[in-house]
Amino acid sequence: MGSSKLGKEKVLKKELVAEDWCFVCKDGGFVRICDYKQCLKSYHPSCVGKNDSFLESEDHWTCNWHTCFLCRRSACHHCYTCAKAVCHHCLPTADFLQVKGKNGFCSHCLKLALLVEENKDYDSDGELVDFKDRETYEGLFKEYYQIIKENEGFEICHIYAAKDREKARKNYNSGAGSLELDEDDVEDEEEISDYDGSDHEKTRKRIPKSVKKSHIKPNKKEFIGWGSRTIIEFLGSIGTSTSEVLSQRDVTDIVNGYVLENKLLHLKKRKMVVCDERLQPLFGKTMISKYRIYDLLEDHFTENHDDSEENYMVYDLEEAKELTNPVCKRRRKFDSEIESLKYERERSVPQSVFASISVDNVKLVYLKRSLLYELLKHPESFEGKVIGCFVRIKSDSYDYCAKNSHRLMQVKGIKSVSNGESNSEVVLCFSAFPKEVHIRLLSDNDFSEEECTELRQKTLAGLLMKPTVVELQQKARVLHEDLTKHWINKELGLLQRLIDRANEKGHRREYPFPMLMYTEN
Repeated sequence: MGSSKLGKEKVLKKELVAEDWCFVCKDGGFVRICDYKQCLKSYHPSCVGKNDSFLESEDHWTCNWHTCFLCRRSACHHCYTCAKAVCHHCLPTADFLQVKGKNGFCSHCLKLALLVEENKDYDSDGELVDFKDRETYEGLFKEYYQIIKENEGFEICHIYAAKDREKARKNYNSGAGSLELDEDDVEDEEEISDYDGSDHEKTRKRIPKSVKKSHIKPNKKEFIGWGSRTIIEFLGSIGTSTSEVLSQRDVTDIVNGYVLENKLLHLKKRKMVVCDERLQPLFGKTMISKYRIYDLLEDHFTENHDDSEENYMVYDLEEAKELTNPVCKRRRKFDSEIESLKYERERSVPQSVFASISVDNVKLVYLKRSLLYELLKHPESFEGKVIGCFVRIKSDSYDYCAKNSHRLMQVKGIKSVSNGESNSEVVLCFSAFPKEVHIRLLSDNDFSEEECTELRQKTLAGLLMKPTVVELQQKARVLHEDLTKHWINKELGLLQRLIDRANEKGHRREYPFPMLMYTEN
């Protein structure tokens, strides 16, 4: 009798302290608490595949937070914000980041957490993410994430440190001199099978790769102007004009808009697109990954077709010769592995989209403190010129991850704050940096190559947004005149100070340079 009372008291206490929102959808309502020991997670019946009778059932039920989602063993590493968990054996291969202790984030929750911390409205795929609307999953996720963040006692710096540790571990495990793809740059997309159940497909997939590449050629496309007949007919069927040349990126945006407008995303696999009667002739498949639309459209453009056809013919002749020579088999296998790795890396980050983080490129949009003060004299154009540029700030002395005394940061926004004297002062906001920085705290010197390297590493690791070629070119054009004028004024000012110093010492006649007068037009 006493033990049953004690059990009821434990249940009552657990109900008082348990979470009153669903751990899956993050919304409130009628939920049931997990029966596993002291687990405080709650769930809607529909979110775990149950009916309403599940709320009143007395059967013992344990949520998925306690079993490995890969092997179904008992889990020891849990995601902070969803029911995914992994065991100790599967942790090295699972896409899971340990942040503090044994807990951390799965890949999906990690992306959302970084978007919340960086105050971004768009994800890496360019899709709108509204964290302010409580009717969306993202809005509820933000509220839940902030509660968990406070309860668990971790900060954004712990997440960045965990990402650095994970990347260092992968680099160490890969070994020196080995070829390794940067996993942060590879898109998280599902493998798609082309098999439709026919015997012909089964026979085709048994053909060796070397023979298949040499003798099976792709279907020839008929081109009309800048694109294939297929893509021209598709654009015409949806009312898009094809009189002007459209880029591969433009057509990708049009196809993405068509998919969203016609609700062609798979109901369960949201990364997959179900091709309708208009998209099937274009892609030749009934289902594709939405992340591969850009790549699949490449062969439909005339400018790409000419090069690819020529390269294919050369490759075909070389393969035909090598097939007759058994000595080349080992070399062919090695070359094919190298080419496949290169292809995967190039496909993950199209060179026509993202700009390289190099010293020369950053210089085009790098703003010193003195130049910012000059731009501030024209407040109507200040925001448009500054946002997206790079500035140099002093590293935090308590940041153990800092490699240099200063670091480059990309401006993501500006704010006007009161300085206590009925005046306002402009401060800058940065990506992946929670603090606002006053202009007076920025550096007025040039950045080093090591600082640019650190910026590139953070960008490749996914900690910062990658600037596109178009954005960088547009920003460089806008700032070209201001940067040039600032450099000229600085050089002339330095020369004038040298002349004044020489005059003060009485060596005016011996000074080799004449007096210069500079006036702005």
